This record gives sequence, C-alpha cells and structure tokens, in this order.
Amino acid sequence: MTKTLRFLLFPLCLLTVLSGFLSCERRASPGGGTESADAHSTYAATESETSVTGDKTGRDDQNEVINMPSCLCDNIDTVNIEYVSTRPTFTIPSSLPEDESGNVIDPHFTVGSSMVLQRRAVNLVRGRTTDAHAAVRFGDETYYGAVNDGRFEVYLPPMEAADGRDLVIMTDTAKKTLENVCVGEVFLLGGQSNMVWSLGWSGSLHDSDVEGATEENIRVLRMNHTESEYERADAEGDVAWTPISPEVAKNFSAVGYLFGKRIHSELGIPVGLVQAAVSGSTIAFWFPRDAYDEYIANGGVAYSSSSSGNLMPCLGYNGMIAPLIGMRFRGMVWYQGETNTSDAAYYCRELTKLIETYREKFLSPLLSVTIVELPKSTADRAEKWALVRAAQKEAARTLENVVLSISIDLGYAADIHPREKTEYARRAAEATLAGFFGFDTSPYPEIVSAERVSETAVSLKLTGGSSFELRNGARGFEVSSDGTTYVPASGVELNVDTLLVSSDSPIRSVRYGVIYYDTETADFSKHLTVFNAEGNPLDQFVISSDEPKQE
Repeated sequence: MTKTLRFLLFPLCLLTVLSGFLSCERRASPGGGTESADAHSTYAATESETSVTGDKTGRDDQNEVINMPSCLCDNIDTVNIEYVSTRPTFTIPSSLPEDESGNVIDPHFTVGSSMVLQRRAVNLVRGRTTDAHAAVRFGDETYYGAVNDGRFEVYLPPMEAADGRDLVIMTDTAKKTLENVCVGEVFLLGGQSNMVWSLGWSGSLHDSDVEGATEENIRVLRMNHTESEYERADAEGDVAWTPISPEVAKNFSAVGYLFGKRIHSELGIPVGLVQAAVSGSTIAFWFPRDAYDEYIANGGVAYSSSSSGNLMPCLGYNGMIAPLIGMRFRGMVWYQGETNTSDAAYYCRELTKLIETYREKFLSPLLSVTIVELPKSTADRAEKWALVRAAQKEAARTLENVVLSISIDLGYAADIHPREKTEYARRAAEATLAGFFGFDTSPYPEIVSAERVSETAVSLKLTGGSSFELRNGARGFEVSSDGTTYVPASGVELNVDTLLVSSDSPIRSVRYGVIYYDTETADFSKHLTVFNAEGNPLDQFVISSDEPKQE
C-alpha cells in the first residue's frame, strides 16, 4: 500500500516566485508595535495573545486568526473619555450672537455642517477661537472643553446613530451653529488611482449611480491632493463635509461612494466617507516620518531622494492624513499596491506597518481595515501583481480586524484602471459587513487541507460554499517538481468538495490563480476554474510539500 504523505498548507496567500516564499510573521494585537519579520521568512506561530477586548484569541493548528471581536461595531470606544465633561467652566450667556464671519469661532475643517460623527466613540469638536472658553451643545446636553493658545477642544461622549440635528459651538461672546450633523459610521478611503477614480471618469458606465446619488445621510469629505514636507494641521484649499448629490458623487471616489451606499443601505444609519488618495502613490507616500524611519532602520526598502512627488515617502501622510488626526473612524478601505509591484517582497511588511501606525496615530486600536485585493491586469504583470495579492492576503490573515475583499476574477485588459467599479465596491462592503458588523454574506471558497495521494497527484479539500464547480477545466492550476518552476497541471477533478490535481511529473508544489491564458474575452474569470454555487472564486494560493527537496 502506498504511504500517504501530507502537505504543508502554507498561509493561503503565500506565492512562490523564484526567490522563495513571501511571508510575514504573526503580528501583535493592534498597537503592540511588534516588528515585522524578514520578507522571506516563513510564518512563525506564537502563543495566544490578548485581544483588544481582553479575551484570548485562539488559533488552531493552521494558525488561523479570528477577527476579534466577532461584531466589532458593538464595542464602545472609550479613548479620550476622560476629557468628556458636562461640568460648567464658564457661564454661557443666555443670548449669543451667531458668528457668521468666523472671526470669533473658526471650526477645524473636519468639523462642520453635514458632518458625520463616529457612533459609539468619543468625538472631538475643535477649532480656533478668540475667546477664553468653549462649549458644545448637541442634543439635550452641553459639554465643556478647554481653550489653549487660541485653539479649543470639546469632547463628546459615545452616542448611538442619529439623523441630522444642530450642533452649537458656544464661547464667551458668540456661537456657531453647525446644521444637519449626524452620528453614524465613518470610513477613511485610502490608496492610489483606483480609489481616486471617480464615477464621472467612467463615461456612461456609472450614469445611473450618479443620478441616484441622493441619499440624505451619506456625507463625504474629499481631501485635495497635497504633498508636504511637514505634518500639516489643516487641509490645503477648500475642504468641507458635503451631503452626497449627483454633482458631488460625479467627482467622488467610485469605489468609495458605492461602498458607502451599500453600507448605508444595509445598516440604515448615516455614513461618512473621507477620501484621501493619490494616483500613482506608493504605500510609503502614506507613512508618517517616524514610522518610515523605523521601517527603514529595520531593513525596509528605501526610496531615493531623486524620487518625485507621489513616489516620495511621507509627503501624502503629511499633507492629507495628518490634518485628519483627531477624527474618529470605524475603519479604512485601502485600495493600493499597483505602484509597489516592483518591490512586492516588502509589501506585507509595509502594509502591516501602515495599519499599525494608523491605529496608533488615530488612537484607534480597533480601527477596522478592508483591503481591496489587486485584480488581474495584463499577462506581463501576472507574477508581480500576484506577489502583491499574496502580501495583501497575508496581512489580512495575520492582523486582527483586517479583511480582504477578493478580486482575483476581476480586472481590465487595457490598463490598470477597471472602469466598472460596482463589483469591487460590493465585495468590499460585504467583506466589511461580514468582518465587523456580524452580517452573513456570500462565502468564498478556501482550501482547508492538502494531501498527497501519489507522487503525481494531490488532493485539496474545499470549504466556503454550499457546493462547488469547475467552470474552465484545469485553468489556474500549476504544479512544480522543484518548487520554483511551474507548468500547467495536466488535470483537475472535482468530487463534491475535494479537488484532485494531477501532473505528468512528481509534484512538490501546487499554485493557483497566477497564470494567464490566451482568451478572446476580457472576462478574467476565464483564467480561473474553481467557483462555489454562490458564484464566488477560489483565491490564489500556493501549497508546498513538507518532503525534503530531492537533489
């Protein structure tokens, strides 16, 4: 009887490309500051860690990480709660004139009419004043803050979602009334051109979305493209909260707006969307200087001083993220990576560092992150883009409160900018709703175990769907006898939830989702074969044998 040999099931995002396995160590819980592993080290299992809620995060033998807590939105974020005060610090005059000119009260650009405050979190109302005292009336309560060097800060306690109402800032001699202020879910939209890409840039593809952008409780704030050598306190140019409308939506992020629309529809509460993205930007463009310097000191890739604009580190953070510090967000939607394909081996470390740093800077250890996976592009980009996708999935797998929105069957053959953004936004919203709001959404297939059945055949066990199907024969599957050079598998069979991958030569590694095929259609799902009954694709992976390599 032939002895059955088990395969090592590496983290499903790991992709073998000549230089070896791209991997990333299990991270500490948010805010822990643990350094990243070397770009080519293998996954390192650790002991159970304490989650941000104080519970233990258990992991099984496959080192799976459970996003904790199971329903993130139920948490009450008490960061800065000690600054919330209803104790009067001055006597508010019974009749205060409205400061129409802004000479006495000048709110920060993040504080204004039509803004959305993050529910179940402590929110900051801030700005400048010429008076000595400041308070805020919101709802039936008045909250008192402090004024230092002409800047006022008033903290509001965690509140449940609410439709628009007045928020009144009061000082010794004046008041400023902000109208239609909501409480709901607020998301930061970050990344490069595919996040920047507006509904109006896609010709007539999104005309109906533009025309239908009339939701009263979707509010947006779009940061201008600003590069700065220092951390700015305020935005460049005219930046303010605006209710969504066809005119506003036409120039706003297509992925961002359609994502927010789905979240708003499902939750039935106000949604705030803050766009801070720049076309062609590297991930280092969005690093604060201290985080970038620490990353470089620990062996990260450095960008030369000759790099220009959106390739230079820290300029985007300084100009567009630093002014937002002080806001409260439920989470961030991150669509970036195309510009980092040339140094993809570092991308897991960089993305991990970015997420941990933003949680620290925003004082938000529970900040959720939804990563939009890079889709397919052109055949010449196949290997490099697959490495970035591998890093994205590794970050989602190893970091808590991070999910991946799968795009492996999507793409655009002409260039790197898919014109139709609906499916990307839908999947990002569903991943967010499932990961952080406890929704049951359509599952995606996954490989849960692998086993050698002969020298030239490997069995893969599937989960994630009511049933499975092969749509395109053996497409997408490759095998390797040395762990580096891959050729198409000679055959793939499906028996209920088990795949049998076969080859004409001994199999050491199996990978899926990288290879491109000559097709007459721009339908990138034709490059894959495994889908579940819900219509969702199996994402890319690599599985390698635990047998020693035969010389």
